[in-house]
Amino acid sequence: MRIVQSYVYGFYLALSFLTILPTRHVNWDGQTTRKSVYFFPVCGLLMGTVVVILSFGITHWSTLPAYITAFIIFVISLLLYGGLHLDGWMDVSDAVGSWRSREKKLEIMKDSHVGSTAVWSTFLLLSGRFLGMMYVVEAVPEALFFLLLFIPVVSRTWMSYLIIAAPLAKSEGLAAWFQKHTYRRDAIYVLLISVGILFGTLMVIREFYAFALYLFLISAVTYVCLRTIYTRIFGGVNGDMAGATTEGMETVLWMSSVLYYSFGMG
Repeated sequence: MRIVQSYVYGFYLALSFLTILPTRHVNWDGQTTRKSVYFFPVCGLLMGTVVVILSFGITHWSTLPAYITAFIIFVISLLLYGGLHLDGWMDVSDAVGSWRSREKKLEIMKDSHVGSTAVWSTFLLLSGRFLGMMYVVEAVPEALFFLLLFIPVVSRTWMSYLIIAAPLAKSEGLAAWFQKHTYRRDAIYVLLISVGILFGTLMVIREFYAFALYLFLISAVTYVCLRTIYTRIFGGVNGDMAGATTEGMETVLWMSSVLYYSFGMG
């Protein structure tokens, strides 16, 4: 019974960490923390499913132009997780854009003020994501629901993988807490859970096998590149970089979808 309870509490913790959906309060103890990382892809699937249901209503029961439809879907996807990870993106952007020493960069990420680099980089990040959504809504609407499910799952998977397996920038903070209570093999378990979810999705939406493989490879390359950048600039990762990874990954995958269909691969 305790084993089952630890998984349930892990799900609650992941849900509270990744979304703004109401959930039961649980303690951040070691066992719950470890189990929560298994549910990062599951939370991505849950968020994607909610967006798909709402998007289905918008696309099938309205005659709104593509850019308005894309904007509504874009806003819904942001509201569902409250833009929680954008804070990490902005902190990392300000730190990288400061061109200061490694120690100073880590201090900048603790500063609650928003710098100019964070502003323009976030504008580009969200603009790119919105334009990717708009292209899909207008040019390849049959791929929309698949992407709304696929992208949140994959981005949360690599977020989980990062905070489990990547070297730490400092011995305290959110990422350090997760690594203290997880094992390297947990990162493999998370990948297997994610692959299982994606395979199940492809069993329902059958025509996107090649597209899914293409996007997953893009996501893996993006993860390796981001991890390398974090290690070289900061000496490792922290919680802000986990959030930045999720945000950056989503935009990269939407824009990669544009490239896939623009060059006739789809």
